[in-house]
Amino acid sequence: MYIYQKKIQPKNTAAKITSALCLLCGAALLILAQAGYIAIPILAQLLGIILWVASIYIASSYLLRNYTYSVQINSIEDDDLTLAERYDLVIYENRGKKSVKVCHVEMRDVTNIIKITPQSKKNGKNKDVKRFIYNTQFAANQKIEILAKISGEDYSIIVTYDEDLLSVLHKIHSNDSLY
Repeated sequence: MYIYQKKIQPKNTAAKITSALCLLCGAALLILAQAGYIAIPILAQLLGIILWVASIYIASSYLLRNYTYSVQINSIEDDDLTLAERYDLVIYENRGKKSVKVCHVEMRDVTNIIKITPQSKKNGKNKDVKRFIYNTQFAANQKIEILAKISGEDYSIIVTYDEDLLSVLHKIHSNDSLY
């Protein structure tokens, strides 16, 4: 049973514009190099190919992929459990009609839930933490970072910002009533 489930599909106007510009600039460089308008054509061709690869990467990472975030009841049945022990965060990656589970975190393993803003990005990052990014918003101002300690290792899961998801995660983490 889900207490929260939402498929996040941001508009990604910046990703569309950046991908299109990389594609057009790369094509222009390749055409100019082939036509002989550039003194060192091999550098222009190399830069054109790099821009095309960047365009494909941006399109596949931010435009053709989205995620479904769900907070669901786990299979443990006991009336004395806290909310964090009862719920799991599950993330599914969607590409077209195909959906694959890419992340499953028990909420009892979560140590902190942070709203990332441009001001909080300046604080620096711990290099010993393994990071998993499930964010499809290109150049996002806000994100949610979920810190977890699983089997003695620290993990950071970064997801697209959603006020409802943040609220549900904070309530479960602090053992507040969900309703």
